[in-house]
Amino acid sequence: MFSPLRCENDFINNMGIEDIKQKVNNALNKLYEREAYLFEHDLCERCIQHKFANYLEQENFNGFFIDCEYNRAYSKSNGGIKTKKITSEDGNSVDIVITKRNDDPNDDLVCFELKKWNSSKGEEGFKSDRLKLEILTGQKLPANTKNGDILKDRYGDYYCFNYKYGFFIIFGQTRDQVKIEILTKKFMKSKIIKSKRLIDRIVEVIEHEDDFGKILTYSVVIAIHGKNTVGSGAGKLEESNFSNIKKAIKFFNNQN
Repeated sequence: MFSPLRCENDFINNMGIEDIKQKVNNALNKLYEREAYLFEHDLCERCIQHKFANYLEQENFNGFFIDCEYNRAYSKSNGGIKTKKITSEDGNSVDIVITKRNDDPNDDLVCFELKKWNSSKGEEGFKSDRLKLEILTGQKLPANTKNGDILKDRYGDYYCFNYKYGFFIIFGQTRDQVKIEILTKKFMKSKIIKSKRLIDRIVEVIEHEDDFGKILTYSVVIAIHGKNTVGSGAGKLEESNFSNIKKAIKFFNNQN
C-alpha cells in the first residue's frame, strides 16, 4: 500500500517515499550483484539480512541509523514500554529499522521484515511479518497473538508505533524475483474514550489521531472471554472500524 501523504515531521531532511524506495532498490541491486553466493548456496535469512543492512547504510539516510533485530521502543509517548511489544507481552525485535535511536517517535522512519522465497514458515510466516508491519506503522494496535489481548503500557493505556513506512521484502533466488510490499503510517495516537465490562467481554471505543491531532477514525474493540475467565487473558479479540463517533457509539451501545 502506498499513500503520498506527507507530514511536517515526516522527513527532516526532505527525504520522501520515492527517495527511500530508490535507496532500498539500490541496496538490493548491490546485494544481488556482490553477494550472489548467498542466494546460490541458500544461506539463512539472517546472513542475507545483515548484508542487506550493510548496503542500506551505504545509501546515506542523513542522520538515521540502520539497525538489525532492533527491540527498543521510544518511551515518552507510550507509557515507558521500552521494549518493542508488538505481538507479544515479552517483546519483539524487528529485522531492520531506520531510526535516530532517540526518544522521539517522529524519528522512527522505516521498518523492514524480510523473508526468503523458500522460507520454512511459508505463508504463516509471511502473514506474521505483515501483521508486525501493520502494527509498527500504526494501522493496528499491538496485540498478543497468543490470546488476542490488546497490549497496553504500564499505565493501562493503549499505545501505537509511529514508523512512517514498513517494507515487507521477500528475497527471490534472483534479483528479478524479489517482491516488495510497502505500508504507510495510518495514525499515531490512540486513546480510550468509552469503556464497559460485561459478563463475558470488555468493550472499548478507541479514538485514533494523526500527528496534528486530527481524528482519523474510531474503533470498537471487544475482548471476548468465557464467563469464568474474565480478565484472565484467555479469549479472542474483535475490532470494528468507524468513520465517525456516532456510528461507533451506536455499535458500542448495542453490545450487551
